Order: sequence, then structure tokens, then C-alpha cells
Amino acid sequence: MFSSDKTIDSLADLFKEVKEYFLLQKEYVTLDLVEKLTILISAISLGFVLMCIALLVLFYLSFTLIYLIAPIVGGPTAAFAIMTAILAGIGYYLYYNREKLIIKPITKGVASILLSDDEPADVIPEEESHEKE
Repeated sequence: MFSSDKTIDSLADLFKEVKEYFLLQKEYVTLDLVEKLTILISAISLGFVLMCIALLVLFYLSFTLIYLIAPIVGGPTAAFAIMTAILAGIGYYLYYNREKLIIKPITKGVASILLSDDEPADVIPEEESHEKE
């Protein structure tokens, strides 16, 4: 009878440990998901900011080229038409190569963020964080 009480206590302890293990695993998965979503959202935000800057640069660069070629082609109207054709050609090229230039790199980047099994960098212990004086 005494051994059955020990068995019941052991099973209760085992059940409690398994329950705690699954709760810790749930917390780990949640923290891992939060970390990956944070990286993904910051990458999207950075991409948006860089895209806006690139569009502004392209806008000003196109006006610079328009005013540079205006005397050569006979006026600003022809220069604007040439720049429009150039930008339409770039747009056409990007549209028809969107799989290779846009979709695949984004897919690889998102997959590498979401599917990475890398452990987060450990915090430097306080003893090592100070340089010897």
C-alpha cells in the first residue's frame, strides 16, 4: 500500500512537470513569434522608408535629366516626353520581371525570418561587459 502511494505521488509530480513543460513551451513559442514579427515589421517599415526615399531621388533625378537634355532635344516638352518613355520602360521591365526581381527575394527574406531556428543572442554577463582598466 505504501508503494502505491509513492506511485500516485510520482505520477502527480510527473503530471505537474509535464504541464509546466508545456506551459513553458507555449511561452517560448509566443516569445519566438513576437521576436520574428518584430523583425518582419521593422524590415517592412525600413523597406517603406527606403522606397519613399528612392522615389524622391528618382523624381529629382528625372527632372535633372529633363533640364539637361532639354537644350539638346529642342525644348522641355520633348525632354519630358523622353523621360516619360524611359520611366514607362523601366516600369514595363519591372512589371514583367516582378517574379525574379520582387516576389522571390521577398519570399526568401520572409521565409528566412520566419523559419530560422537561431537562438537569440545571449546578454553579455556584467563581468565581461566592462573592459579592464
